[in-house]
Amino acid sequence: METGRTGGEPASRARGVIVTEPTVSEELEIPVGKVRLWARLEHSGVGPSIVLLGCGRASLYRDDLDLLAVELVRAGLAALIVDVVSTAESTGPGTIGSAALHRRIDAILRWVALRWPDDERVGMLGTGSSSAWVLWTAGARPESVRAVVTVGGRPDGGRAILREITAPVLMLIHSPEHEALERAREMQAHLRCVNELRVLPARTRSPWSTRTRELSRQWFARHMVAPAPDKTAARPGI
Repeated sequence: METGRTGGEPASRARGVIVTEPTVSEELEIPVGKVRLWARLEHSGVGPSIVLLGCGRASLYRDDLDLLAVELVRAGLAALIVDVVSTAESTGPGTIGSAALHRRIDAILRWVALRWPDDERVGMLGTGSSSAWVLWTAGARPESVRAVVTVGGRPDGGRAILREITAPVLMLIHSPEHEALERAREMQAHLRCVNELRVLPARTRSPWSTRTRELSRQWFARHMVAPAPDKTAARPGI
């Protein structure tokens, strides 16, 4: 139980308007030092706001992220699916340190800023262990992040950094994740931004469900897509 640049940009980005332009899918490699990270950009030629999806080994939930990316594009956003940890690193010995992961996310944000210089802030979504990375980034770089969603895992960003987050935060936790739920509640107490915690029915294989995608899409659309113009407003001189 829940608790809880083609013309016509303004029309396409209006809240509640479904974008009907064909979705374009681009396979990309984002250079970060000696590492090249796999990424895919889904867009329809409009909606310069970029949503980073699943900062982590996105391939674990690739099908779910693909579905969400299409829904975000239809809502007037562009979606960047990126693996912060490469396939070779995820299957090889050793782990990637937090400092290196943060440098990679910073590099991804710089790459986005270079490609879309007019769009200063992005939305970020983290799944599982990547939830903490996304929250850390939102607190360390509040000028770069417009909205945040965390799905499952054990979200934690450190109390001090949490207080620096200004972007609206949505946390989605599933009922059997008791430890994650307690940590999310503790974290929520330190957030000063607009935030919401939802507890969803248990999932056996994956934290993703139709409801997870729906809530994620709604959150990003609410906080990143420009509202439709008020056609009832009086015109000057009338």
